[in-house]
Amino acid sequence: MHHFKIGLRTLKTAISVALCVIICWLVKRDNPVLACLAAVYCLRTDPTSSLHFSKHRLFGTFVGVIVSMLSIVIQQIFIRSVFVDAFVAFSGAILVIVICNLAKHPEGIITAMSTFLIICFNTPYTESIGYAMFRLLDVTMGATVAVVIDWLLPSKKVYTSHTK
Repeated sequence: MHHFKIGLRTLKTAISVALCVIICWLVKRDNPVLACLAAVYCLRTDPTSSLHFSKHRLFGTFVGVIVSMLSIVIQQIFIRSVFVDAFVAFSGAILVIVICNLAKHPEGIITAMSTFLIICFNTPYTESIGYAMFRLLDVTMGATVAVVIDWLLPSKKVYTSHTK
């Protein structure tokens, strides 16, 4: 016999993701993925944990944006090559980790690193500043939706179905 459980955390996550899609549509954002992922990441077992993880996610995103902007300046000053990119990756990684640790947000390191790397190496220069700002906005939106939904809805299982 299998137990199929839909707990309230599952429902809260689904509601948060759906709300992010709707909000992105309302504010004319073409792609809701980052807001939705932030909501999924930030929604935890209780409102306090959701707020805690949201703070680290937002801080990490902010650090990643700042370090990537500095790195893009370096990439534009020098002729871009594998050595310049390697230097940017090396120094950016150190900077991200040091900033997150000094600010007592080690939980933000992975978010900061992924933000930094995506902006530096996966976003065209002409779009990097806009992308960085929208990434920060999208993560803020997703984290906010997750925290609000977690605070508004209770935290107990609401449905259980038994199947053979």
